[in-house]
Amino acid sequence: MSRVQPKIPNRRVSSACSNCKKGKCKCSGPPAPCESCARKGRECVFEIALDGRRKESAKAALDAVKAKHGALESLFNCLQSGNDEAVSSLVSAIRKGSALPDLKKVVEEHQSISIVGAKEREVIAGPSTIQQQATEDPEEVDDDMDVYEAY
Repeated sequence: MSRVQPKIPNRRVSSACSNCKKGKCKCSGPPAPCESCARKGRECVFEIALDGRRKESAKAALDAVKAKHGALESLFNCLQSGNDEAVSSLVSAIRKGSALPDLKKVVEEHQSISIVGAKEREVIAGPSTIQQQATEDPEEVDDDMDVYEAY
């Protein structure tokens, strides 16, 4: 009498290797190489980043969105509070159809120029020698607080 072996269910693989995807055949899954690639002597590559269901690809997409958001935020800040020269060159670059990385470089160039200019002005002006005297008179403190709170 022959013994019937219980059927072992096939393990489900969440992602197929690139060769199995191309050939539309069943992939045994990682670790590489899968059975099909091993039999045929092909290179077995699992591209997890292309699988939108994976944590890694979701994190990569989120990082890309955050980077783009940061770049757009710096562009907006430059338009909002930049000097006329910076705003003019940024608007000109936008109208030329420059890509976002190029626009970010324009903003960074003007930011570095304005930082250098601010440091030069600081060196020329020198440190302030005027110091305010703190008062201990309770009436003057109350008057100062009233002015501060009204502001």
